[in-house]
Order: sequence, then C-alpha cells, then structure tokens
Amino acid sequence: GIRDRQARLVGSEMCIRDSALESRLDPTFTAGREAARDQAFMNWALYFEHNFGHVSAPTGATGATARLAWQRRLADEIDAYVDSLHADGLAALGRRIPDAGGDRPRFFAFNPLGWARTDVAEWPYSGPEPFHVVDVATQTEVPSQLVTTAGPSRIRVLARDVPSLGYRVYEVRPGAGASFPPAASVNGSQAQNAFYTVRLEPDGAISSLIDRTQGGRQFAARQGGRWLNALGGMSGNVFVEDSGPVSVTLRADSGQPVQHTTRVTLYAEVQRVDVRNEITEGFDDVQTWSFGFDLDQPRVRHEEVGAVLDARLDTQGGHYSHRNARYDWLSLNHFADISGADGAGVTLSN
Repeated sequence: GIRDRQARLVGSEMCIRDSALESRLDPTFTAGREAARDQAFMNWALYFEHNFGHVSAPTGATGATARLAWQRRLADEIDAYVDSLHADGLAALGRRIPDAGGDRPRFFAFNPLGWARTDVAEWPYSGPEPFHVVDVATQTEVPSQLVTTAGPSRIRVLARDVPSLGYRVYEVRPGAGASFPPAASVNGSQAQNAFYTVRLEPDGAISSLIDRTQGGRQFAARQGGRWLNALGGMSGNVFVEDSGPVSVTLRADSGQPVQHTTRVTLYAEVQRVDVRNEITEGFDDVQTWSFGFDLDQPRVRHEEVGAVLDARLDTQGGHYSHRNARYDWLSLNHFADISGADGAGVTLSN
C-alpha cells in the first residue's frame, strides 16, 4: 500500500540531479515539464500529511476509497515526473560521452552527492567474456566482476573518487585484465574485508559484526533471544552467492517464521555492510526484524520525513512529547543512528 511508496518518494529528489547537470548544458532541457514539475512538488507536500485514519476504515466506508485513490494518484504523478526526467537526463548526458565504437561499450557512474565518493556501480551486460574495465580518464583498469544473481546479468565495478555532482566514464574492453584480490575472504558463514568481520546465521540473522578499524570491537549482541537482522526462526542454509574483486555476498535462505532470503555483501574499499532482506511468501501477522547492538546507554536519532529527531521524551532532552502521544513504533525512513555513551555507534541506512 500507501506506506510502501514512501521510501521511493522520499529519495526521488536525488534522481533529478543528473537532469540538473544536463540543464546547465542545455537550458531548454526542462522546457515543457513545468506543469508536471509543479504538480509533483505540490504532491510531495500533500502526500506526507500523516492522516491515515481513513485507510483503516471498513471497505466501502465513506471517504476511505476516495482517500486511497487520491493518495495513489499523488504517488503516480510524482513517479511519472521523476522517472521521465531521470531517464531523459541519463540519456542526454550519455549522448555527450564519446563512443569508443566496436566492441568497447562505455557507461558512466554519476555521483549526485555533495562530496566525492568511492562506491560500486553497475551496468547491464550480456556481452562476451572475458572482459576488463578501464577508467577512461586515467586509462587505468578498475576492479570489476560479472554479477548474475538477484536480477539481470550486469557488470559491477569499483568506482573510485567520483567527483561531487559529477561522473566517471568506464570502458568495457575484451580480454582478461589484471588480477585483483577478492573483496573479502570467506570462512564458512563468515566473511571478512579490511573493515568488518560478519557472521551470517542460516536464518539470516547476523550473530557477529566486528569493526576491524576499531580494534576488533564487537557490535552484535543477542537481545531477547535475537541477533542483528533477526526475523526469527533457527533453520536455513548459508552459502556464497557471489564473489569477486569488487564484492562478496553471503546468502541465507530460511522458511521460518516465513520464507525469506537475506543477502549480506562486503565491498572492497567501501566501509559499508549491505543487508538485503526479502520475504517471499504472504503472511497475516506482524513480523519484525530485531537489531541487537552491543552499545552502552544508546541514544537513537532517526529521520522522519526530513526531520532528524532524538528519540527521547522532551523531559529527557529529546524531541517527543511526554503527554498525549504513544510511541509503539518509530519510522526508519532514510536512517536510524544508534550511538553509545562512548561515541561509538551504528547507522542503519534504509
């Protein structure tokens, strides 16, 4: 439903930035989009006005059906504007990059953020193997691997130092390239790179999260019988789904408490642990993932529709009223940061 669209809508302003770059090169690029733009930004303001009372009304109740249709229309109009602008901006920017021709296709990795970034980038690929990938600007080979799981076949590269609001161009060349070390080592259900050591349980829970840059500090803690990223259940199967010089992915498949798949990925030169959870069967009861962190007197800050809030009552120095309210659940929109009294902590980025 309605809430499922929110993460998509909150993040979609990031997709506009490649179009903004093209607009500086072609001032006519956004001509004719004014009405759709104004409507989309109006809809962004309207969509998040926390009034979900009608949604829980009985089917056919006065206003409930109209309310749902109205809010879905807002989301559809935002999607239509953003998707078309993003696709056209990518295509226009791509046309400005000289084509190497022949059997050397090129693609670019765009960075919409306000700082230079090293991260992974992917490009759909069904061409010949073996291949290697070169940064066109520096003419140096970059770590790359072919990823064929969790979607269509694609090339994954390590995009180093992509400038703020800028891009780097990569060229796929035939033939085997240099040999790069694996992004992480694997020992059973445990993966380790330069930053972290992670152990994945058969049910998808993470029973160990060691930060190697902080003297081997353990951040996982078993709370209420559950570890990090624990949906519940004890059985399942863990295996290496994908491995290469850019990334290594451990996968766990479990049927308890519902059928679900968990992928945990470590990268070369990227200080992040990616966790992807998918529930693959329907259910009627409430299911929750638990995240038990070994932190002293943790303080939680989270993002709620753009505001960064301290999840404590106002009488304790936080942002939430001590009266006329209930806090059974708090939103994890873009992130939740959990920091201990010593300053060490973990950020869950959604």
